Amino acid sequence: MLRLHPGVQARIAAAGTEDERKTDLFRAATADFPDLAFADQLLADLPEIDFNRVVALFEAQQLGDVRLSPRAAYGIVLAVATVLISSVPAVAVERFTQLKADEFDLAAFVVGAGTAVYLSITLLPDWLTRRIQGTAARDALRYLKLAALRQRRGLATAPHD
Repeated sequence: MLRLHPGVQARIAAAGTEDERKTDLFRAATADFPDLAFADQLLADLPEIDFNRVVALFEAQQLGDVRLSPRAAYGIVLAVATVLISSVPAVAVERFTQLKADEFDLAAFVVGAGTAVYLSITLLPDWLTRRIQGTAARDALRYLKLAALRQRRGLATAPHD
């Protein structure tokens, strides 16, 4: 369970405006145990919600959220093809093409380097976005699970002042 250091609490409290300090979320953020305070605030604001069902739906949605864009799929196919082409034996290259083995290796390297650049341009932004969203989703899931646990056990307390 996360417990804020008193110095951190004081800095957060000092940074808030008068209007912000009056909000339930600000009071939860500056509580001794913000995780519990946020979970209790969820339970106080939404008493009619069954958080066990919300957690189950959230986890199911997270599992079904793995998708591959057509550009990324094309890049992966291109990468696999590059690996296969670069593994062709020199004897086969010289027998079935007009290229010498060195020329073929150079061409395979250039295609491989181009594929690596294409994959990084195509997949990196999507990976970064999913990474950031994944962090937020993990945090949200943590609060939802804590709210579900406290709801199930009847441990919810009044919102922290």
